[in-house]
Parts: sequence; structure tokens; C-alpha cells
Amino acid sequence: GNGNGSSGRDWQNTTVKSFLAYGVTTSFGSVLQCALLGPISNLVDVCIYYVDWFLALIVLASNRRQGRNTNNTVGDGRRTGMGGFQGMAIVGNGDGSGNENFSYLSLKEKVRVLWKRLEHKARTFVKNNDDMALCHVAAYHKSYKRAANDVMTLLHASGTTPILRDDISSHMCSSVSKAVSIIVVIIIGQPLSLHSSGLKHSTVCEIMVVSYMMCFMILSTVMEPLRASIKAVLVSFAQHPQSLSQAFPLVYHRLSRISDD
Repeated sequence: GNGNGSSGRDWQNTTVKSFLAYGVTTSFGSVLQCALLGPISNLVDVCIYYVDWFLALIVLASNRRQGRNTNNTVGDGRRTGMGGFQGMAIVGNGDGSGNENFSYLSLKEKVRVLWKRLEHKARTFVKNNDDMALCHVAAYHKSYKRAANDVMTLLHASGTTPILRDDISSHMCSSVSKAVSIIVVIIIGQPLSLHSSGLKHSTVCEIMVVSYMMCFMILSTVMEPLRASIKAVLVSFAQHPQSLSQAFPLVYHRLSRISDD
């Protein structure tokens, strides 16, 4: 029993050390790129999702008023999700290159063409910079851009994108970090406001803002392993579902049920 336990701990220590060494050496550039562009990519994807949802509602309302069949436009108005990259059926040649005779289009059609070009660039940016790419960077030693493309293509092909939309772990981690940071700021600000006779109000505000930022960054860093673990499970479910079913059958069945829905 002691020999097996010792070998298990040695194996875990060796694995952690190897990933840590790889992360601070060969893949350090990918880690920095993910830290800088990953949050921006997530924000852009959320913006695209809500804009598509709003435009779909407009099209559906217009078609209902005119009594036309909505199957020729956006179907049932749903978007495929982060990995689907399936937006609205907007006027254009399909690749966003803008070969249309732009000067002869009406204002409404010009807006649609411009939005399609912007949407195409935004989706390309999301596909090339999603933070889930670190799963393949760590496992297969790929470059960040190539890993992001492979992961997004894999998620789309496996039908895992609805799970990503229903996942609230990132929002929960962010909400917890914000809530705790606000509580810390209140605790710090209370004595400062009572004993700030020698301090300016601007100095007190600066102390509270800096305290909030530092606390939020620390808590976000602490929560990041949880978010990374959940994303790694989703990528494993999309790429090797049988392995996940054998290792964690309960997680596999729940993810299968969500993806089927």
C-alpha cells in the first residue's frame, strides 16, 4: 500500500512539474497570448451572440408582419453557439469579401453588408484566440492559434457548443470574485472613512479602487484552475467521449444528456 501510494504521488509530482516547466518555457508565449486575448475573445463572442439574437428577433417580427415563412431566413431563430460560427443569412457572397456592388445598395443593405464583414472578422478572431486552446497547447504542444482553431472545430463537430452556452461556471467564478472583492473594499473603506482626517477623499478612493483590483485579480487567479478543469473536461468530452465515460461515467452521462437536448 505504501509503495503504490508513494509511486502515485511521485507520478503526480512529475506530471505537475513537467507541465509547469513546459508552461514557463516553451509554451510561455501561448500562455501570455491567452491571458491577453482570451478575455477579449470571450467578450467579442458574447457580443456577437446577442447581436445575432437581436437581429434574429427583428427578422422574425418582420416576417410575421408580412406573413412570410421564416424558414427562408434564419430558421427557428436560434444560433448554434460559440463553436457553430453560424450567423444570420445576410446579403453577400458568403465569405465577407465584399464583392457586391456596394454603391448601388440601399442603406439597409449597406448596413447588412458591413455587419457581415465585421461579423466575419470577429468570428475569425474568436476562433483564433479562444482560451480553451490551452487544453491542446498543454496536451499536444501546439501553437496557440493552431490549438484554438482545432479546439473550436472539434467542439463544433461534436455538438458540444450548447453545453458551453449553458455553462455558468465562469459566471459564478467571476461573480464570487466580484462579491468578495466588494466585501473586502467595504471592510477596508469603513475604517478609512472614520479615521481619514489626515487623508484626502481622492486618496481614500484610490486606496479602495486599488484594493478592489488587487483582490479581484487574486481571487480570479485562485478560481482559474476550477474554470480550466471544467473546460478541459468539455474538450475531453468532445474529443474522447469513451475515455471520459470510463473515467467519469456520471459526468459523461450528464454531458451527453445536455448535448442531446
